[in-house]
Amino acid sequence: MLKRTIGITGKLLSLVLWLSVLHGCKETLPAVQELPQNSQLPDPFIMLDGTKVETVDAWDNKRRPEIKKLFQHYVYGYLPGAPPQEFDIVKSDSSLFDSNAVYKEVQIKLILAEGKTHIINLALFLPLKARTTYPVFLFANKCGNHTVLDFEGITIIERSWIHQSCLSYYPERGSRSNYWAIKNSINR
Repeated sequence: MLKRTIGITGKLLSLVLWLSVLHGCKETLPAVQELPQNSQLPDPFIMLDGTKVETVDAWDNKRRPEIKKLFQHYVYGYLPGAPPQEFDIVKSDSSLFDSNAVYKEVQIKLILAEGKTHIINLALFLPLKARTTYPVFLFANKCGNHTVLDFEGITIIERSWIHQSCLSYYPERGSRSNYWAIKNSINR
């Protein structure tokens, strides 16, 4: 498997580097079907305009962006722009851990094409008695926000994707509280 991965990666790198030599400084790159075949591995240190990379600065500021552009165009494709977003605090409760923390539930709505929306429910547990700034840790929880703490204020989202390993205890509040240890984090 490793040999196959290296072979595919090598061919891909060869294509991208060869294309960089082939196409000079053109802003628009041709379609893949328009490219001629070449069995030679190109020099990765030759820039699109034909000059040789001789400094770290030239690599960082010229060649590396060129290679990234080629990979984006011929391999990965272009990322769509960020969709419009709306943020609403739908819940806030400062009675958590004997009033030492506040729970905030933030609903992030992504407005997609054709009027479709996608909602992300973010659970925030913040210390109330902090004397200075404190870090915020963001984690993707595959089992649901309600599993991190046995607290009735956390909404159970009924219609959401749940990882298969969580299905046996999904509706139980706080079923993963030992793993997340929210109270310990707040008290530090």
